[in-house]
Amino acid sequence: MALSALVYISQATCPIDRAMLQEIGHVAALRNASRRITGVLLYSNTYFIQALEGDPHKLMLLFDRIRRDKRHRDLQIIHAEEIERRLFASWHMGVLDLSHDPPLDLMQLIRRLASSPALAAEEDAGRQAIELLKTFRHLLPGRSAA
Repeated sequence: MALSALVYISQATCPIDRAMLQEIGHVAALRNASRRITGVLLYSNTYFIQALEGDPHKLMLLFDRIRRDKRHRDLQIIHAEEIERRLFASWHMGVLDLSHDPPLDLMQLIRRLASSPALAAEEDAGRQAIELLKTFRHLLPGRSAA
């Protein structure tokens, strides 16, 4: 089966508290399980960065739905590629709220990408985002079967 990865950033249109973020993750995990989609969602100071992995067709259908979600705006795909294996295979949707202690390197990347959409198309920016997301895997609470 072909696998793809997709990473995007967006900005919240309303305040997102920890309970709302956990609810977003819970609903996403339930929906993603049946579609065999895995990934992680990070939230920090009004910005989302999300990595999704799975069947390319199912990912595009999911991304179309995500794009219509009114809780965020300015969606930018910063990385998309075919992959051989999943980075977040243990999570149908891992969620981390980094608003209270945002890592400087993550915030610098998000601000840079958000301020210049042209940067999002650069291969290096996408790879940098993937590397940063990988560093957060150990912080994700719980595991679900992939």
